[in-house]
Amino acid sequence: NVTPRCHKFHLAWSSARVARKLKGKSDPMIKRLPRMQDVHKLASMQILNMLFLNTYLGRKELFPFVVLKMMKLTLTHGLSAISSVAFAGYGALLCHSGKIEEGLRFGKLALEMVEEWNAQSFQSRVGAFVWGSIFVHARPFTESLEKLKEGYHLGLQTGDLEFALQNGALHTVFLIDSGTRPMSFMIRQLNEFNDLAALHGHPKQLDALTPMLR
Repeated sequence: NVTPRCHKFHLAWSSARVARKLKGKSDPMIKRLPRMQDVHKLASMQILNMLFLNTYLGRKELFPFVVLKMMKLTLTHGLSAISSVAFAGYGALLCHSGKIEEGLRFGKLALEMVEEWNAQSFQSRVGAFVWGSIFVHARPFTESLEKLKEGYHLGLQTGDLEFALQNGALHTVFLIDSGTRPMSFMIRQLNEFNDLAALHGHPKQLDALTPMLR
């Protein structure tokens, strides 16, 4: 088993490696990185993309390593559409560690990547982190509410059900915090999300929300 001390050391080491690779690189320089061509590295990005939400929800201690590995692959082997997900996750990690300005930078970069790479299939997952974990530190609360609602519908349209539900869950949490809707509305909305999650084989994805509505 990995001890907490060992885990902390490896996380700090991985973070430092990514920070070194980013040192001196402006956003335009990052955008001018070559396209990722190695099929094995692209496959690795796909696998990490699949682990992105699962580790965030169920194995939070592993989530930073997934994000940092995606960042390392991007900065070493080039850009892919999935790099937008890496930037969103990295921005969220930075905000979580108190580096808000840096986090905002990578949240903005993630959204720009989605648009410039025409990566609509990743828009729901990128948006969940950008609007749910990054821009809430600097933009009006109502803006995140609208964008998360859009992300829910977009995830359903593109088949990204897990992140459609994540957007929906975050939207519900923000509504609860805002106090702008009656509790009966929130319970009805959560029940709809739970039914949809169970229908598609994700019955426990929204379990963390249930105690908030009791």
